[in-house]
Amino acid sequence: MNQSVRERVPEFGVLKCLGFSDRTVLGLVLAEALALCASGAALGIGLAYAVTALLPADYPARIDTRVLVIAAIAALLLAVVVGLPPAWRAMHLKIVDALAGR
Repeated sequence: MNQSVRERVPEFGVLKCLGFSDRTVLGLVLAEALALCASGAALGIGLAYAVTALLPADYPARIDTRVLVIAAIAALLLAVVVGLPPAWRAMHLKIVDALAGR
């Protein structure tokens, strides 16, 4: 997320020039972080089901849905924790500095 925000600094400057609020910029970065982590969690859950389906029938593998829910919630919480500092930085960019790419 840090790299994503660094690469998109001019974009945030343009958005602020167009009248987007600081909270909107914060929401955009956090939404991206949540989308990335949610897709990763969904991919991981799908992979877990695929691997257990490939195991032999006599192998005692079972996926507990409570563990999957906890893992998905943990992924989303991690997205917020990891995405908040770069989002906070993007929110507090000054328009002139952002347009200059600083």
